[in-house]
Amino acid sequence: MRLALLISVALLATACSGYPATGARDRFSPHSDGPPSASLETRAGKSRLGLSSYCWKFPGRARVCQPAIPPKCGRPAQWVENVAVERGETVRADLGYAPDVASVEGAQAKLDGRTVTWRVEHGGAFRLFTKGQKGEASYVGCAVLR
Repeated sequence: MRLALLISVALLATACSGYPATGARDRFSPHSDGPPSASLETRAGKSRLGLSSYCWKFPGRARVCQPAIPPKCGRPAQWVENVAVERGETVRADLGYAPDVASVEGAQAKLDGRTVTWRVEHGGAFRLFTKGQKGEASYVGCAVLR
């Protein structure tokens, strides 16, 4: 009886938490089990970027890695947020840490401290890769051209 109650409570807690059943961390909140969150500023406003794959090192702990499948637009379960942007617009990602390297697939990215800028030429899923002393993290979004 107690075991059944404990299992029920555990299942309810998992269902009500901000975590999917896979154990991945919340896509926006900076928790202790993943890299800091990131946001993207466009002319339309500020949006949060989803967290994709990462490997992150914490003091006194082993390196924590979380693989992810490639981002796809229109799949909320993958936490790929829509970001309204104009073709040719330069966007700015604000990171929660200062990486040594940053890149965006299909674009020329410029890194300046905790900020990465690039020009959006195409709509669709994008991935911002970052790497620093504590590890590496990829952030994702879906550029929706206006």
